[in-house]
Amino acid sequence: ASKNNHQEAQYLLSEILVNESKKLKSFNQEEEYLDEAISWLKKITINKYGKTENLLGTCYLRKYEIGRYSNKINKEYLDFAIYWFERSAIYNNVDSYINLGKVYYNSQYGVQDLQTSFDWFKKACLAGSGEAYFFVGMLYYTKRNYTKAIMGFQKAAEFNFTMLAYEKLGDMYQQGQGV
Repeated sequence: ASKNNHQEAQYLLSEILVNESKKLKSFNQEEEYLDEAISWLKKITINKYGKTENLLGTCYLRKYEIGRYSNKINKEYLDFAIYWFERSAIYNNVDSYINLGKVYYNSQYGVQDLQTSFDWFKKACLAGSGEAYFFVGMLYYTKRNYTKAIMGFQKAAEFNFTMLAYEKLGDMYQQGQGV
């Protein structure tokens, strides 16, 4: 079906390739899977949900990370990742908001901008993302605004976003931060 230009099949095949690539132990093999996924995704980049563009961004971000680990950094991959995440965000894709927030939150990508990160996470919060609330809590925690950090972590916990929110709340209460 994917060879007959069936877009949903092409997307699902790409999603499988990306997920399977995470299980490989060789960066070369992982890149091959990602390249094949990118090839399929580029055929179907226009859709009304932005999920294809977000997955393309995810592929390029992972290729950038592989380059960092193998000392073959290609900044172009990071630029492509941001481009595709931003294209996906046009369609109000919540995952792309979170991915952009993470890219700008994380200094390892060399584009750290905490205000931009906050703006993307806030958009995701408004769309109901527990993960985004966790990162908003982390941003407030970094700024030592413990009261707002607790609110972010509590909201993330309400959405059952991993144990990290609960752990962070416990740590903060134990240290008397924001209480």
